[in-house]
Amino acid sequence: MTEQPIGTIAVHPRGFGFLDLDSGLGSAFVVPPDLNAFVAGDRVSAKLVTAADGRISATALSLVERTQRELYGPVVRRGGRLWLRVDRTIANTDWGLEGADALADGTLVVALIARPQVAQLTRVVAPVDASLELVRVRHGLRTDYPALTTDLAEPSLVSLMGRQDLRELPTVTIDGPTSRDLDDAVAVLPAGKDGGLRVFVSIADVDAAVPAGSPVDLEARARGTSVYLAGQVLNMRPPALSEEALSFLPGVDRMTLTAELRLDADGAVTAVDLYPSVIRSHARLSYSAVTAFLDHGDSGDIPPAVLPTLRWLRTASARLGAMRTARGGVELLREEAYFTVDAGGEPTAIDVRADGSANVLVERLMVAANEGVARWLVERGLPGMFRVHEEPDADTVNQLVESAHAFGFELGLAEVGSTSCSFPRTCQGSR
Repeated sequence: MTEQPIGTIAVHPRGFGFLDLDSGLGSAFVVPPDLNAFVAGDRVSAKLVTAADGRISATALSLVERTQRELYGPVVRRGGRLWLRVDRTIANTDWGLEGADALADGTLVVALIARPQVAQLTRVVAPVDASLELVRVRHGLRTDYPALTTDLAEPSLVSLMGRQDLRELPTVTIDGPTSRDLDDAVAVLPAGKDGGLRVFVSIADVDAAVPAGSPVDLEARARGTSVYLAGQVLNMRPPALSEEALSFLPGVDRMTLTAELRLDADGAVTAVDLYPSVIRSHARLSYSAVTAFLDHGDSGDIPPAVLPTLRWLRTASARLGAMRTARGGVELLREEAYFTVDAGGEPTAIDVRADGSANVLVERLMVAANEGVARWLVERGLPGMFRVHEEPDADTVNQLVESAHAFGFELGLAEVGSTSCSFPRTCQGSR
């Protein structure tokens, strides 16, 4: 074959690599010498050569696009020249290092790719930060942001036109004690004569502050998500947005998108409304404080004005939980490890925490809101992205049955493909 397809470079720690082809032909082998000038994630064109045994190799690689901007590793001096011993999952060979003449061998650094097989020193990494920098650079996690070009002033009367005004509705945020990006809030109205509840789940209206196609928007798309590391958060958007202008700080007006759910006395969602809104957080609450109140009646520092809201939110959560159980849902007891780090970034303690009543409450409300939004889109024939889980194969089901049996549970699942379906949502084609 002589065609020149495009693919993505993958580097093996043993020095060779592969070109993952876009054309659906799988992967082509790349020998070490041809790989030297490239890094993992590079988009390249190549010539494909098929050997007598059918194996495909890629040669004559030509760079099309490079997403990896930085390299990480120790400085090594060899032949009177400084080199960067690059993380071997990123590059298969050492790269020349410029701007590091005064550094000793073994110094950990981050360098910016300047040209083929040459990098420019950007900063020295303290040994205590070595592991985090390895993760950050290996996965291309960015720490810098483009300059903000949007008006971050408080909402004006003009900007609030067409929005539901929910500022007088007692609304709260419930997050971890150290969270700074408070981007979702909940509220509820007391039950009416029919026993029904109106639950409000609001999220930050990012579009109101970040125009589509702006530098901040493009950077957020490139990141895809916020990343949480020990002692730090790499937000998808600049802290000036995520932790300030878009964060639901108490007593501050924020433009939002709200999903209003109507729950009947049995916990069924009977109606869903979506609309732009403006809210004002009445309290910034932590999971631990809300759990203490829900479980033991200990109100602590929680403002008395929002205590009725928490009681009705508990009612809404209980109804949603009962309905979820009736649908065959399972709630698992989970524990997570939280690291405490000192000012230098050194881990000093590990704290194991289990989900409390507040965690369960928030999770149920958010799941209900997500399902409500999906339902709203489907009912109106609007496009949307859905995560659909395929029916598990027989081996997977058997493993689940055996594991459950080992813990003392008998599941009695129908065989895969049986007309009596053990996974109702899958069999019904539900999204």
